[in-house]
Amino acid sequence: MSNKTLKKNKEQYSPILFTTTLRSPERCKYLLKIIEKYNGQILDDNLAIEIMKDCVKEKIYFSEKASKSIKNYKEIYNSNIEISDQMAKDVVTKVSQIHKQRGFDKGWSSRFKTFFEIARVFGFVWFSEPEFEKEEIRVTNLGNKLAECCELDNLPEPWKLEPISEREQSIFLHALTKYQVNNPFKRVLNEVNPLSLLLKTIKLLNEDKEISSAGISRKELAILVFWKDNNSEDLYKTIKKLRKSHGFNPSDEVILKICDSLTDGKRQKSRQDHSILTEYPDDFNRKMVITGLISRRGEGRFFDINKKRADLAEYIITNYSDVKNYDSEKEYFDYVSKEDTFLLDYKTQLPETISSNELDNWSSKLGLEVIKEELILLKNKKSSKHDIIKNIVSYIRLEWLIALLIKNRCSEIEIKPNLKSDDEGIPYHQAPPKKFDIEIENKEDYIFIEATLINNAEQVPREINKIPRKINDYIFINSSKDKKTLFIAPSIHEDSKNMTEWLFEQKDIKIINYNIEEFIKKIETSGTLN
Repeated sequence: MSNKTLKKNKEQYSPILFTTTLRSPERCKYLLKIIEKYNGQILDDNLAIEIMKDCVKEKIYFSEKASKSIKNYKEIYNSNIEISDQMAKDVVTKVSQIHKQRGFDKGWSSRFKTFFEIARVFGFVWFSEPEFEKEEIRVTNLGNKLAECCELDNLPEPWKLEPISEREQSIFLHALTKYQVNNPFKRVLNEVNPLSLLLKTIKLLNEDKEISSAGISRKELAILVFWKDNNSEDLYKTIKKLRKSHGFNPSDEVILKICDSLTDGKRQKSRQDHSILTEYPDDFNRKMVITGLISRRGEGRFFDINKKRADLAEYIITNYSDVKNYDSEKEYFDYVSKEDTFLLDYKTQLPETISSNELDNWSSKLGLEVIKEELILLKNKKSSKHDIIKNIVSYIRLEWLIALLIKNRCSEIEIKPNLKSDDEGIPYHQAPPKKFDIEIENKEDYIFIEATLINNAEQVPREINKIPRKINDYIFINSSKDKKTLFIAPSIHEDSKNMTEWLFEQKDIKIINYNIEEFIKKIETSGTLN
């Protein structure tokens, strides 16, 4: 059957399930790094399994089932040791996958489709289901650009540790701007472009001063998630009516009733109330925040357009508010993979680096105890439950919390974090690659801070070895002052200790290592960085 004529039966109206269709988009670059070596090869079930074997070997996919049946698999996965070809092969041949996807055999080849579908829907790599048509794997120019944003370095779940580059962020902006819920890869009737609908609705709400101008609330976002079309005017009127009747804190029952009305009077059995009210809106928001377009206001209760990127929001509203219907997966793929250079090359004209006043504000709002607690959660790889903090990517959160800790305890120090923030001072992007996470100039010295969540020997090549280059690139107003770098991580690997000693002895580069708890204790007790 030709992919050009391949049709799917339509299902009922359904919420925007980013939780399943777009889970961990940050993982995409690693998937593309793996699949690009198969570019031009004809995809069949056997090749799909071979690609999944590479994903296992490179620690981009972890099999919980294999951890119980293959000796040392879990320990090696979490260590610096590489997974051998034989072990990876054992995972995909001896460990069953009770998984079936349309167009693929049951098992690991179906897992391939689930795993790589996000990259296809975003226009990064084309493949077709071998049951319907044998075609070449084709990595697009967008996909190649994204693959260039990473290396495969034997780190488990590296997308949780490695920062997103500006190039990567612009590619995700491009993907989310073009994404349509009713794309032919899904069986959903909702004719929605989520990002443009969100921006248009927020703009209408803000223009109506009768009902406040703080954007859209978390509870109201649940209604957007279930909305059937891109009619922002009707959505705005629904929210306005809700606010006039129930204010800004309607009961859960009121929200659920509205969502029920948007799915022909009934919800699918799998939809739990908690998912509708909390999980879907929160996940939707996290995906939108990655674009840099969304600010959180009112202690995290409201989502608004980031004023620093208002011109970008207007461009998306103007150019991507018409939802089109595509007859085939290939036709839709050609649309999403066609590059919009304005989106890919966008640079705001306003300063985005977090300001001293913004640090003061959040340092006071959160307070010392919350800042410390959140840093310990990061150290222990535990999730935050704070309404604001939980939505900040972990490695960005680390830099921000360290800056807030210093600001709280060393208020006289003028610190310069290189984080990018929205117009509320909430960070959404980390320091550029050639800059330190935090820079401080005192009367006596220059102090630089580098923070990472990496715990293993990769601290040296990924962090420590870059410090001398960053020092060389830094423009010193007074080069006679002392210079030192504070290196902060959940724990300091032995290789990092040895390398920092060597750099001091051989290069006179002073690096002081702190694990997170040591750094908290130092700042809290001494109130100084010296």
